[in-house]
Amino acid sequence: MSAADDHSDFEKDASASAGAGEEPAPRQSSPAERAAVLTLLRATDLGSTTVRRLLEIFGSAQAALSAGDGTLERTGGLNPDTIRSLREAEGEGFGQRQLAEAERLGARVILPEDDEYPELLANIHNPPAALFVLGDRLPADGRAVAVVGSRRASEAGVEVAHQIGAGLRKAGVSVVSGMALGIDGAAHRGALQEGGGTVAVLGCGVDVVYPARHRKLYHEIVRHGTVVSELFLGAGPEGRNFPMRNRIIAGLALAVVVVEAGARSGSLITGSYALDENRPLFAVPGQPLSRAHEGVNFLLRQGAGFIRHAGDLLEDLAGPLQLEHGVAEQGRLELDELPDDLPADERRIVEALDRVEGVHADKLADRLGVDTSRLGAMLLMLELKGLVQRLPGDNYRRRGIRS
Repeated sequence: MSAADDHSDFEKDASASAGAGEEPAPRQSSPAERAAVLTLLRATDLGSTTVRRLLEIFGSAQAALSAGDGTLERTGGLNPDTIRSLREAEGEGFGQRQLAEAERLGARVILPEDDEYPELLANIHNPPAALFVLGDRLPADGRAVAVVGSRRASEAGVEVAHQIGAGLRKAGVSVVSGMALGIDGAAHRGALQEGGGTVAVLGCGVDVVYPARHRKLYHEIVRHGTVVSELFLGAGPEGRNFPMRNRIIAGLALAVVVVEAGARSGSLITGSYALDENRPLFAVPGQPLSRAHEGVNFLLRQGAGFIRHAGDLLEDLAGPLQLEHGVAEQGRLELDELPDDLPADERRIVEALDRVEGVHADKLADRLGVDTSRLGAMLLMLELKGLVQRLPGDNYRRRGIRS
């Protein structure tokens, strides 16, 4: 589903002022070069490696397009079918049309030679030859951490991801994820709770909302963060796009955190990319016998860093993130925090509940020595306050994050 019609609410001016002219103008590729790169990518089916090789051989994408078919085949190593596709894309003005549509949407196309293109991403073994960016500038100072995990996450996993996203952002660190259901969305929302600074890397065009249930989240990220993709505008969410998308998530981040993942979770691919690029990898431990946690527990056995919350992560990354003393503690946002004005009897109930395993109301009443009818009324009040969650079978568990 295209979100092009929704962009009028939040299109941003990409040509921000550079100040009073005292600083040098930022490096930015010409529109003609950007259009030429997009044309090459179209002909090579997003073959960033091939495009980089052509740039090395011919000096620029424009020069490659200007070369004769024989030269492209002999010197550039392109086969006749690719050359035919190249001439078709060039003839229909594919690159120019993509640039024009990006401008209409308030998006921009950046190349590795541009100042906005993050150095962390440029240094991976297969960096995108072009990126479509919508919203704020991409974090270029290395202060970014990726938070990923299962689409079918547990309530506890969602809470932890939200807390990590919020804790990172509170410490001034950008949060990178894939805007998927479950863990990804929770991490984005945590960062947005603290003012934004989150990057959503899509497996479709930046003008396509996927999943559809995240339309509201998508618009919030565009307003207060950044949406990015290497895929052309209008590209749908095909399955083959997501593994390649995951290399960008890992490439934009100084470290990767996997919150909850099964044995076949796509987030393990992101973790693998992090290891390939020598980026620190962390995981939140899960239940030993749970299939939903097989992936994270496997990563921990393979040497991933053990973390419980944002405070652990910030402490371990304080040096690489160049955090000031005490910032890690400020970013902790402990899940145990309760409202100061919570009545003592309600506080006692919440503190008696577990965050993962539910407890039956009758057992809780016996444990606390409270009449069951009075306990039921207080549990209902705590549900309304977002501190307790009712589970099937009249069981209850503690809820930490309210968003």
